[in-house]
Amino acid sequence: MNVDSVANDSRLLAAYVGKAGEHAVVGLDTAGAQLNTVSPTVVAYTIGGLPPATNFELTLWNEAGDGLVGAPKPATSDAAGVVTISVPQQAVFALRRV
Repeated sequence: MNVDSVANDSRLLAAYVGKAGEHAVVGLDTAGAQLNTVSPTVVAYTIGGLPPATNFELTLWNEAGDGLVGAPKPATSDAAGVVTISVPQQAVFALRRV
């Protein structure tokens, strides 16, 4: 799994692969970093290089602008190993293989 940079993009990602095949991606939009309220902006992330047709768990911090971690939500990679998620601009996400 690789993380490619995109010029003039405020989204940041870090990807991790463990020795036993664990996969995790953590991300945020720096444009939402200083917000002290909920943003109406929703940011899309398309993450590839994942195992195909695999279950993941998406956890968001600060989704409601309250500084709390929300309940995990399911996400599944497609046949090409791609997951597309939408995240509120003020939130930080973690996507991990279940």
